[in-house]
Amino acid sequence: MLKFTEHTGFYFRISSLLFFNKRNDQRGGSLENRLRLSLEIVREVKKVVSEYAHNPFVIGYRISPEEMPQKIYGLPETFILMDKLIEEKIDYLHFSLLDAVHYLRNATLVIETGEKVILVDRMLGKKGTASPPFTLFRFKPQRNPIVDLPNNAIHIVEKTTHCLITHLHPDHLDKEAENFLRSKQIPIICSIKDEETLRKKGLNVSQTVNYWKESPLFDGKIQGIPAIHGYGFVAKPMGNVMGFYIELPNEKSIYLSADTIYTEDVHNVLTQLKPEISVVACGTAQLDIFQPLLMRMDDILKFVKNAPNQVIANHLEAVNHCPTTRDQLKNEISKIGLSEKIFIPNDGESRTY
Repeated sequence: MLKFTEHTGFYFRISSLLFFNKRNDQRGGSLENRLRLSLEIVREVKKVVSEYAHNPFVIGYRISPEEMPQKIYGLPETFILMDKLIEEKIDYLHFSLLDAVHYLRNATLVIETGEKVILVDRMLGKKGTASPPFTLFRFKPQRNPIVDLPNNAIHIVEKTTHCLITHLHPDHLDKEAENFLRSKQIPIICSIKDEETLRKKGLNVSQTVNYWKESPLFDGKIQGIPAIHGYGFVAKPMGNVMGFYIELPNEKSIYLSADTIYTEDVHNVLTQLKPEISVVACGTAQLDIFQPLLMRMDDILKFVKNAPNQVIANHLEAVNHCPTTRDQLKNEISKIGLSEKIFIPNDGESRTY
């Protein structure tokens, strides 16, 4: 069997046309025009194979999205290209990615590192299917999640090799996610306190993590970080929550602070472990009674100030008890002059580090 790969990554000529193209004719300007040459090459190769190949011939396409600092062409555009290549009925696609963090919805992230794709706190159900409203009076009573997953989510989720779970609330592990993890027997990494419950659900717990104790993770290490899910009394009924600090070879260290308020433990991670990427829940969730379940705005700003490097905001505009919006957060961050330090993604948005 013979194989042909149209290689458009690593600064090759076709890749350069996607990134640096300043033409103003039918092959420049819009994304559709910049993709034109790639698709024409695919069609011409298929035509030649159809006319002259006497043996089976596999046709593939390789690209390196987000390899350029200009970000002219990234993951959102890649998914558009992917759909067009599927329409062309080629045999395989090969995407060479830098290490990426994909934000899907609420607290659901995907961390892509080498050949490992780690799904974090997955809520995969359709709008309104994960849980009843978390609040009936303080905020508009809507079933959760209040928005659907972005269109590109399934492409990312299907690549999952491992799953990381911070706690068991339905906006972090819904029935749809349980079914997905159980059917594929995805290896799960979780708090030692959640192991029994997850095993009873038929899920494949491959590793447990304890608080402030390092454990091996792939070729690196992970440790559990205490998280307090609310101010005052409400934290107790909210149950066990664990953040994670992860260090992998040749990767940026990442701190998933999970659903927590600002605590001494959080402060110690930021100032002593000095993560290169820190993820913070910014929705300021609150029930009809009790104090907020997540950081108030003053503590979010403290987190961003004290974080030694880049910050990613999550838990925004996806469940009905989280009132803080992206625009509000951007405005408050702008007031302290740290807009360049924090990534406030829209659902489905990705960033490489």
